[in-house]
Amino acid sequence: YKENNGVKTITINFSDISNKRNISFINTEDYIIGAMNEIGLLLGNHIEEENLDAYEKEDRRKTSSLLFKPILNKTMNLMLDWKKDLPQDENPVLLAIGSDWCCAYTSMSFLRIYSIFGSEKITLSLSNTVIAITGYENYLAYVYISCLPLSNSQQLRFKILDEYKMFNEVS
Repeated sequence: YKENNGVKTITINFSDISNKRNISFINTEDYIIGAMNEIGLLLGNHIEEENLDAYEKEDRRKTSSLLFKPILNKTMNLMLDWKKDLPQDENPVLLAIGSDWCCAYTSMSFLRIYSIFGSEKITLSLSNTVIAITGYENYLAYVYISCLPLSNSQQLRFKILDEYKMFNEVS
């Protein structure tokens, strides 16, 4: 991330460019969180009420968004960049990427899962506060707060979901 003369850019360079492409773009949407693996880069931004001007507060059309950029070399890959706007007043909090999916846990406690081509696969509503998510191949794991603290000790639990089982719990 660089800011030069008011222009914010994000640049990712790889030492081995034979099977990966370098990524560089102007960060006009103020992306502040991200997740990356060998498939691609997923970024998210926040739209805060205090950052909206009077017209936007009235109109309320501006929403948070997710941006996906593939990393694999363009000659070996047909994937394109895509951008998805989240519903009104919903911000991405945590991001993860697997082998052919990516997801965002949002401020409204939704786990929104997309294909790496940009179509929404499934949206899950979670009842507990998620504090971490990660992806590996077809698995998505998340850690959540299971109950109120007891004796100054917080209880955490995790769940593992499997893409091949429609993101149902396997552990």
